[in-house]
Amino acid sequence: MNAAKRYLLILILAFGLIQCSQTGDKEKVRKSEISTNPYLSTYAGGYTIEIKGLSNTIDAELYLLANNGKAQWMYLKTQGRAEPEIVTRKYGTWTANDSYLKISIDGNSGPIVEEYVMKAGIFYNKSESDRYLKPTVK
Repeated sequence: MNAAKRYLLILILAFGLIQCSQTGDKEKVRKSEISTNPYLSTYAGGYTIEIKGLSNTIDAELYLLANNGKAQWMYLKTQGRAEPEIVTRKYGTWTANDSYLKISIDGNSGPIVEEYVMKAGIFYNKSESDRYLKPTVK
């Protein structure tokens, strides 16, 4: 991905995180969990979903995980575009501990839950070990 596309992707992520941090009646997260779970702040941020052996140059999937326990999943088209186009955006929640993430997104036919376990500093999908999360900004 070239520098201009990476910059635009970072802007999309920043805007998404701001949206995630706003409180809505439909997406209430328990305040006690937020204040007592330091891992929400530790692992908050943007992550692209990568698959071992595949270069992700055409389209991108990503998660935006806000430090208040809210989450967004986005599917972006990047090929042949000056800037990425958000094709699909879904909302949900997430939780974490020292080496585990659980992300629940409201899908079209119900919740989609993905669990990630950290191995060697990388979060790998618990049921599909070739899928992993790559932080968008370090």
